Amino acid sequence: MLRAGLWLPTGTGHIDPDKFGEDILYSLGFFYNEALIGVESNNHGLTTLTSLVKAGYTNVYRQRRLNQRHPEITESLGWRTTTLTKPLGLDELNANLRDGVLDLRCEYTLAELKTFVRHDNGSTSGSPHDDRTMSLMIANQMLKYVWLSEYTPRTDAPFGTLNYFASKLKKPSKDRDRYYIGEFSSYD
Repeated sequence: MLRAGLWLPTGTGHIDPDKFGEDILYSLGFFYNEALIGVESNNHGLTTLTSLVKAGYTNVYRQRRLNQRHPEITESLGWRTTTLTKPLGLDELNANLRDGVLDLRCEYTLAELKTFVRHDNGSTSGSPHDDRTMSLMIANQMLKYVWLSEYTPRTDAPFGTLNYFASKLKKPSKDRDRYYIGEFSSYD
């Protein structure tokens, strides 16, 4: 599914931020039905966001002003982790995990969550990292916004995506009670 030209340095699990946006996230977004992508805009995330948008992906989360009664959308791309958004995000992640709203099956993320600590002064830390915890927190936040009309996938799906092929399938008529195997597998 990844586009040609993806380069990963041998022996590492890292990819350059621009390649992560234009190759990995671009392809994954279309694979998952033009999914809403929420990239953290702190640090290298800006490079990832820029390359993702430059590649032509449009369903990218835009920040909201959270300290207002009705949070307004802004033109700033990505999720910004701040002293305001981090505690809110972590509290909501904790509640959704506790209440069974999220069914987490990644053993590495579960292990990282077990070492994640909130200190008395409000700071947090993971041992040795908290990357999976923070990405899960952002993904959990995206669940609140994915249903908004501004994040509805486009109707003109690019060639080769699941949406493109689904749009080419013949739709079954509802006035029949029997269908034959393979009846709807041809393209227009």
